[in-house]
Amino acid sequence: MESDASSEDGSAYPVHGFLIADKGIHILEIMNTAGLAADNASEFLSILGTSRVEGLAHAIITPLVIR
Repeated sequence: MESDASSEDGSAYPVHGFLIADKGIHILEIMNTAGLAADNASEFLSILGTSRVEGLAHAIITPLVIR
């Protein structure tokens, strides 16, 4: 999604900060979906809780998937 280089204003990962902190859009970069693929799951419900702390650019969250 972004390079490791800083933006012109010196901020690291400006797209992450914009999407998560400013717009509330979470970026799921690391999700292990191997179990769903191995089970040939073509339909499932994915639930993702959000952090209660405003302005975060990084957070550890636990997604829940129900098939």
